[in-house]
Amino acid sequence: MQAMGVYVLPLDRFKNPDIEFCRLLALQDFDAAYLPFYYSAQRFIHLIRDISPRTHIVMDSIDVHFLRNARQMLLEGTPNTWATFSSAKNREIAAYKLADAVLTVTEKDRDMLQKHLPFPPAISVSDPHNSRTQTPGFSERRHIVFLAGFKHTPNVDAAIFFHREIWPLVLEKLPDIRWYLLGDSPPPEIMTLGSSNVIVTGYVEHLEPYLQEARVAVAPLRFGAGMKGKIACSLAHGLPCVATSIGSEGMGLVHGENVMVAENPVEFCNAIIKLYTDESLWESISLAGKEVLDRKFGDSVIYPTLAGALKLENSRSLSHINGSDQVAVACRISHGYRLLGQGQADISEIVFMKCLEALPGSPEVMAGLALAQARQNKSKAALSTMAQALEAKQTHAIHLAYLAVIFKLSGNYDKALEAFFAAQGQDSANSWIAGEFASYLERLVQSDAGIQLISRYAEQGKLMINPLVQQATLSEIAQDFKGSSAALKVAMQIAKVIGDEISCRDIGLRISTLIGKLEGISNHQACTSTP
Repeated sequence: MQAMGVYVLPLDRFKNPDIEFCRLLALQDFDAAYLPFYYSAQRFIHLIRDISPRTHIVMDSIDVHFLRNARQMLLEGTPNTWATFSSAKNREIAAYKLADAVLTVTEKDRDMLQKHLPFPPAISVSDPHNSRTQTPGFSERRHIVFLAGFKHTPNVDAAIFFHREIWPLVLEKLPDIRWYLLGDSPPPEIMTLGSSNVIVTGYVEHLEPYLQEARVAVAPLRFGAGMKGKIACSLAHGLPCVATSIGSEGMGLVHGENVMVAENPVEFCNAIIKLYTDESLWESISLAGKEVLDRKFGDSVIYPTLAGALKLENSRSLSHINGSDQVAVACRISHGYRLLGQGQADISEIVFMKCLEALPGSPEVMAGLALAQARQNKSKAALSTMAQALEAKQTHAIHLAYLAVIFKLSGNYDKALEAFFAAQGQDSANSWIAGEFASYLERLVQSDAGIQLISRYAEQGKLMINPLVQQATLSEIAQDFKGSSAALKVAMQIAKVIGDEISCRDIGLRISTLIGKLEGISNHQACTSTP
């Protein structure tokens, strides 16, 4: 892919792949995102929505997993697993609902999904396959093949079923025939099938020689969903296939015309023998198989449908909304602050950097960026960014609170306290500022230096405590400082300031109660009159 000019980001090579993915989203504007497999898409779809909301998201089901799983349970007779199946089915459908469009490889899968999806639309876009112009004829071929990736459970089941139920019947009629099992990662139960006439190849770099030399392909699948690439690949090489109805479904194939369909072992064996020995039938199905493949699955048919799905106008993305640039930036800013709250400052920094490109000089963006930098111990960069934010005319109390947090994180406690005072002075009703301030005071009284700092402000009459701060602060001190007379002194000073500013009798009583608890803990006598 790289040789074709495709940029490849190998996420598995990074210590924190989500950060690298977010950086890519933040630094590029993508028109569309193609996400195969719902369980893989779940990892990234929310990041795309938040960081790049103009991007049109297309999820490829590959096959409808809950349909395949239901068939497997019916086959194996495991009703006790239905609860697990139902839960998995709900997760799969919920994931599809997050996309702008869902691709299926067959019309049957599309119709199945559309019953559960009022939106987004399910669109049938099969995998492209083109037939080979020149392929060997009947007399140049020998033996049969089964093409399969053995990490896929239906293929393991099919191989074991064929070996146990069908292969002995075939050997009775064609004792010199060989069966090749082509595919990567064969488990032990597949490896044990190997013999002089059953060849388990494992991973094969080039399939062409096997598909050009075999006379019949088999697809004895007993459960599954979606389009079976093994059949399409066989037909492309002029190789007729015997398959179950599940194996051949969704491709528009007709038994006896471009494929042989059989359900039970005897029928399956007879179909193999007939194809293997009847040159006229073999030639007819070989040509018809290539024709139906080109007509339904050729590049000229599939690519326009895929292009249409990637440009779908009825979309959740913001690309079709007036003023979507502004909305997109607003979404990114919101996501940046949400990431901060989740402790992901590194990704948040990337998001805010991208927002600054669209809104240079925005105090809201620069304040968020500064906070993200501070939480990564980039104190110098954080203070520089915050200084730029505070120069803007639209500076608000929240930005002063961010500055206080940055000072706190950088260890400058005196300036942090001053910034908190300034922030609550501008907006005394802001609960977030009050909460951060209370948290800071609680942290301060856990050290001698912090106690001295608060005491100094209290003695100078500069200890300004917002009413929203008082309860959390005093409660924390009462719980954490068992017998500390220094902490008690600070608490008393804080309580006195609060008591002078609050006329509400109820709050005053609660403060009095807290002070009483502190006195009891420290055995220190103090006045507890109600403000």
